[in-house]
Amino acid sequence: MGIHGAYELISEMGISWFIWRSLYELELRTGILRRRFPPTDPGKALAQSVGVPLDKLDSFLFERWANNEARFFLDPEIARYQAVVTQPDIVLKVANAAKQGRFLFFNHWWAELGDPPDWFINPVTGIRFPNTAHWSQIPDLSPELGDIKYVWEPSRHAQVYYYARAYALTGDQEYPEAFWRQFEHWVASNPAELGPNWRCGQEIALRSLAWIFGLFAFRSDPATTVRRIALMLQYLWYQALHIEKIHWYAARCVRNNHAISEAAGLFTIGTLFPFLPGAKRWQAKGLRFLTKEAMWQIYEDGTYVQHSMNYARLVVQLFTWCLRVGQINGVELPDPLRKRLQQLVSFLVSVQDARTGRVPNYGSNDGALVFPLSSCDYLDYRPALNALNLALTGKKLYEAGPWDEEAAWFCGPNLAEPGPTSRGAGDQSGVTSTLPKVAIEQTGTGDRPQQVGRGQAFPVGGYYVLHGPA
Repeated sequence: MGIHGAYELISEMGISWFIWRSLYELELRTGILRRRFPPTDPGKALAQSVGVPLDKLDSFLFERWANNEARFFLDPEIARYQAVVTQPDIVLKVANAAKQGRFLFFNHWWAELGDPPDWFINPVTGIRFPNTAHWSQIPDLSPELGDIKYVWEPSRHAQVYYYARAYALTGDQEYPEAFWRQFEHWVASNPAELGPNWRCGQEIALRSLAWIFGLFAFRSDPATTVRRIALMLQYLWYQALHIEKIHWYAARCVRNNHAISEAAGLFTIGTLFPFLPGAKRWQAKGLRFLTKEAMWQIYEDGTYVQHSMNYARLVVQLFTWCLRVGQINGVELPDPLRKRLQQLVSFLVSVQDARTGRVPNYGSNDGALVFPLSSCDYLDYRPALNALNLALTGKKLYEAGPWDEEAAWFCGPNLAEPGPTSRGAGDQSGVTSTLPKVAIEQTGTGDRPQQVGRGQAFPVGGYYVLHGPA
């Protein structure tokens, strides 16, 4: 990069960003990151940290897990969700395909990865990413390997949400067994700090959340053995440790939803597993990072810094998760953050089509839907907005419909039943907003103006919503 290029970057991104990004590039190219993140056996590292022999680690972890007072937001009786799962044929189709190694990519198309899955194949090019190289030596995008996102997608383990929904429908033990079998195979295939699936802190965090969902969803199933629980706790501990060490890059250099995802991972692991070394620190850091990031990434009028509707929904889902994890364990998000989240909901509802639940496909849209907990169309934002509003206010946004399922998984199967707090599809009375309303008028055939619609202004983000006659 020449002087002119550096000047352009500083002008656009600021001197602070330029310094931090330069530091990351220096650590990347000089091998400092390889030395800071050496290949590690998480089991041995955790045994040393807690001071127990390696052959006693499984029983040590299981005992603390069994006596752990922290709770997750899922009802222990997964069968209670049977009535809220919508379009069972879709759920079973995706779950059964995933059992056989056929995965839904970006909520849009299918790819065969095999059984057990090949976690390193790019299904578009057929080229495999290296799984023995240090993650810092693997590019995000290259002519030879293609886009690393094609490898990251199945390693998010989104199939667990379909497995849990299928399990609620059928009680079939094949689904928890499939989850644990794929988890074990992933762990065996992805040694810590080696391969593409350790390159991104956000991916590590989203993978951790999916594993945690499966752990609690299948807690009572025979497939959830002492060994499997202990192995997961080892990797959750190590993944939180990794995120903590690299979070500065997401916060200082990436500066978008990545930082919120990583904070969600730290907060969740720290809150749910307080017996793990570092858990108290991770909970505090996670909550602090969540608050700091949201308060600048979500503008005062509820618009989002990335100017992407899809990434705004990602943030909605992540905060629904964190809000519920905190609530059920007596940890509340600060009031200023809650108000900012309410403004985010208000903005997205304001631009939403009442009939379809869609919003304008504005900004980047990479197909992300991190918690597929309903059978609504991928572009239908009602499930995510309904769940967050219910978690924030105790009120649903819409009348009863298939969008209730996501709210049920987060807030409990009984809370998703229709109630007096629900609103009609076109009514925004359930959304709190302090934003200015704009009257839309045009000259009629007579001398008096004729009002033809309504509007709403979001001046900080630069959005102006105009509605025609109802």
